Amino acid sequence: MSPQYQELAHWLLAGELGDRQGLTAEADAAEAVCRKLTHRLARLVTFAGCQALLVRALRLTSADYPFLEGIRPGSSPESCLEGLREGVEGLEPARAREGMAMVLASLLWLITTFIGDEITLRLVRDVWPDARIGGTGPGTREAQRA
Repeated sequence: MSPQYQELAHWLLAGELGDRQGLTAEADAAEAVCRKLTHRLARLVTFAGCQALLVRALRLTSADYPFLEGIRPGSSPESCLEGLREGVEGLEPARAREGMAMVLASLLWLITTFIGDEITLRLVRDVWPDARIGGTGPGTREAQRA
């Protein structure tokens, strides 16, 4: 998986989190990113297609982050990561944050595999106009350090 998608996932989470703190807030931020992304993606691949991609992203990521094993795609467009709040309870915040970011990065990577990098980035920018992959845009490490 591309480090650029990992950076983008972290940027998206940080943007949704804002100045809120705590595991519940981080889980809510991950849910919001996932919901916004899949809502936009569903126009191309349907809600069921989004669920299938999310199942695969969770499966790929749960090997390194076992707390994700109990997380399931939402059964409606209003829910994306069912059980995430419960799954992160008691975890070290950095570990939970990294696992949530990796699920989102995996989802972005899978989307790219199916529809290509350009369309994936267009989808992301439809929801988050300032998002960038690579270079020095707001979604990069260079911009976050500034």
